[in-house]
Amino acid sequence: MKRLMLIFLLGTWCPAFAHGAMTPVAGPIKLTCAARNLEVSVTMAVWARDVTICAEAIQAGFAEIDRIENVFSTYRQGSVINQLNQFAAIKPITVSEEVIELLQWAGQISEKTRGAYDITIAAFKWQYGFGQGDYRVPNFLRLDQIKPVVNYKYIVLDQKAKKVMFKRLGVQIDPGDLLINYALNRVRMILKKHKVQAARVDMGGNIAVIGRRPDNRPWKVAIQNPRDSKRILVKIPWIKGKILQAGDYQRYFIRKGRRYHPILDSRTGAPQNHSMSAVLLLPEDPKIDLPASVLMQVPPKEALGLTGTIPHSECLIVDRERKIWLSPGWKKIVKDLDPGGGFSL
Repeated sequence: MKRLMLIFLLGTWCPAFAHGAMTPVAGPIKLTCAARNLEVSVTMAVWARDVTICAEAIQAGFAEIDRIENVFSTYRQGSVINQLNQFAAIKPITVSEEVIELLQWAGQISEKTRGAYDITIAAFKWQYGFGQGDYRVPNFLRLDQIKPVVNYKYIVLDQKAKKVMFKRLGVQIDPGDLLINYALNRVRMILKKHKVQAARVDMGGNIAVIGRRPDNRPWKVAIQNPRDSKRILVKIPWIKGKILQAGDYQRYFIRKGRRYHPILDSRTGAPQNHSMSAVLLLPEDPKIDLPASVLMQVPPKEALGLTGTIPHSECLIVDRERKIWLSPGWKKIVKDLDPGGGFSL
């Protein structure tokens, strides 16, 4: 993670890159800061009655993201996840209630998707070099050898004693996109405590909002064409909650014409090929809170069905045949869809 730079503004401190924007505007004061955490670009824009509230809110938000990364990063030495991956198959590891709850959350999603989502898929990810910056096509015989240790049911949680143990040697966990979702929830809660009038937090294209835009228009998010980064597939308006995105174009490499990305099949270790991308709208307190990548780990029809079990949620799926699937609510409001490039509804 690149360390945040601290920029002094009107007597307050705000974490940002040196070229991050911090712009007061008419009406409520707006402050925007950017950094890189959890392996993604993070931008916070907040509106409040004065710049001090804005700066303190953003500072607290970035501090929370940094704290979460220290605890849950798979790749950071000394993190709780790193310790679990090293020692939990040997002996029970004492953790915080927060860690127990996140692992329970991951298990609930696994149960809901019948194992399509599996936090123990980290053992497969290492073979591709994801998170290490050294991408490679794995030896598929090695993937076969790893299969027996990829199973979320091998995570044993003792909530009363606050201990975690893995049933088998070789089990590895990676919260992945679930951690982005968790960080969005935490930052939104912190910004609310600072009594900002409105806010928009973007973590690698996963966006949470507070309140309405100061101009009273709906928030909008531009959804990228998964095969042309210069084209926008659709702009989606929404009022509140979270817009979550996942795609095989976000982090990938190509070898001999084949695309490799970290949304992997938990049964085989191969990249999922049901879909190119997925977008999920969730309300502020969803019945099931899950990352958009989960919708790529099941066939599109099943993804629509899963979304339908969450009241007030919507989704858009682009499948491998370039067909666009829309949930019923978005069929009514998504009007400016510009598929192009061979995409079709």
